[in-house]
Amino acid sequence: MLEASIDERYHLLIAFIAAFLIAFVSFFLKLLTQDGARAAVMLGLIAYGFGGFESAVILVSLFASSNLVSYIFSKRIHIESGSGGSRRNGSQVWSNGFWFAFFVCLWYFLKADMLIIAAFGAIATACSDTWATEAGFPKSGKTILITTGEVVTPGTDGGISIPGTIAALLGALFIGSLTLFFDQNYAAIAATSIALGGFIGAMADSWLGAYFQYENRRLPNILESTVNSDNNSVNFLATGIGSIITIFIYNILIYGMV
Repeated sequence: MLEASIDERYHLLIAFIAAFLIAFVSFFLKLLTQDGARAAVMLGLIAYGFGGFESAVILVSLFASSNLVSYIFSKRIHIESGSGGSRRNGSQVWSNGFWFAFFVCLWYFLKADMLIIAAFGAIATACSDTWATEAGFPKSGKTILITTGEVVTPGTDGGISIPGTIAALLGALFIGSLTLFFDQNYAAIAATSIALGGFIGAMADSWLGAYFQYENRRLPNILESTVNSDNNSVNFLATGIGSIITIFIYNILIYGMV
């Protein structure tokens, strides 16, 4: 960045200040831990500094909508349990935001449309999964394991329900629909690809959660510690899958028009 122009350096400075202020407010509101706030500053700097206004809007929309949905569906549960909710730490921030940051940086240097669309697909996956988790948590309705169909307790890793699946679809559509307002080529195709990629990525998250977090107890002991993954690892893999699926769908739709 030593060779960056004055305008580019000014742009990065504005990005840093904006990201810092948002992270500080989030920490003050007990939405982020200290390392979560530091991760959010870095992610916000990458989003606005390298991806521009549109990328920043997508990232902020994920964070704001996720907290709003969490408040709507979990407020009563947190009050009854006395937990008051939980702060997101740095690992949680990066597990959902790494692939977004990766593809934003690639797009900055290569300027290929499918790269920024892949970045938005990662955010759509994270949004879809978060909305599904919050909407599917209340103890109403039937929750089944995505891999076997067996009935499980709401909140079980890999468990899906009708309310949660609907919320997952809405979360992906929410991020995809925002991109319709951006100045880009093939806006409708991009929005469709992002929404579908995000939803499929969220379903992959459930499958990975079921296989690596819930069903791993059925594996031989020698393999159990090797394949056992926490939720952050699953989110990291799922957002990556959502990005790749988004690219795949986008290219199919684009070449289908040719």
